[in-house]
Amino acid sequence: MTNPDTGPLRFLQRTFIGCALALLFTIGACTSQVQDIQFETRSLHSLPAQIEMKSTASDVIFEVFSKSGIGRASITKAYGSWPAKTIIHLRLNNLEDFTFTAADRIFQIDELEIRSGIDQNGKYFDVCLARKAFSDADSIFFSWVDYYR
Repeated sequence: MTNPDTGPLRFLQRTFIGCALALLFTIGACTSQVQDIQFETRSLHSLPAQIEMKSTASDVIFEVFSKSGIGRASITKAYGSWPAKTIIHLRLNNLEDFTFTAADRIFQIDELEIRSGIDQNGKYFDVCLARKAFSDADSIFFSWVDYYR
């Protein structure tokens, strides 16, 4: 009689599980560069969000796609200075809460400039961050909650 825990099928199962766990821990992380600045974005929630970076000569936009409607992320500056304006572009139905943390300073939703709109991809919220609020920070952290999650 053979042991059900051995053999090629069990090996494939363990390999698949290991690869899936490795992917889970790295999903949502990417490195992007704007002129002389390099960023690493990372989703820090158990239900990861996708974060894409877009830039102009003086601004950077981090577009957040969150299927669950709730999440937390970080952006780390590898080198260089933060751009003049950083925008967190949230693809959500409604923004119930947003918190921004940098260099031991915490900003709540009512302390931030937030604009909303609708485009061809649906509803969005832009959180506009002035460089002076976090220029000395290497990393920034933010969390969001969609009212209709």
